[in-house]
Amino acid sequence: MGYIVGMKNTKAIGDVTEGSILASLLKMGKAVLLPFGENHRYDMVVEDGGKFVRIQCKTGRLRNGAVEFNTCSYHYHRGAKKKTYHGCADVFGVYCPDNGMSYLVPVDGVSDRMCRMRVDVPKNNQTKGIRLAKDYEIAGIAQLEEHLIGNEKVAGSIPASGSKGLLCEHANEAPRVCRCPNNCECKKNMCK
Repeated sequence: MGYIVGMKNTKAIGDVTEGSILASLLKMGKAVLLPFGENHRYDMVVEDGGKFVRIQCKTGRLRNGAVEFNTCSYHYHRGAKKKTYHGCADVFGVYCPDNGMSYLVPVDGVSDRMCRMRVDVPKNNQTKGIRLAKDYEIAGIAQLEEHLIGNEKVAGSIPASGSKGLLCEHANEAPRVCRCPNNCECKKNMCK
């Protein structure tokens, strides 16, 4: 568990992850742009309504009922410095080969080291502070349309149940965290 069948090469695993996320986005009808070369802090860009969203792809692992993935990179050949993706990418595109699912997770809504998304319900039935994987599934909801506005720095947090209202879909200016009492379902500009 944790490896793509027959692959131990990290480059090959990364290629499968990128291909899986790319296929999921194309199935949603999104225009996906791929940067030339490999020295970028993002792996692909999605054009959504004239706006560009930078996606950094990560391979998730299913451990203890949760999909885990690193939210930073380490440059061991440069003195083991940790580098986050804040300001360099807008969302993580996460593919988990253990369950075959792809997810979109806002970069600014996670810690600087690792993210965990629960697949199984916690044994103690805790709901507060739990990031549920189903809320970030690419196939389950159209996150780019509901959550992302533009390519400016996106402030995010753990979404409410059903994942609506993570970012205000009706704000005409810079992206904002939704503070509507009913998670933007009112369709009024009540965001701060």
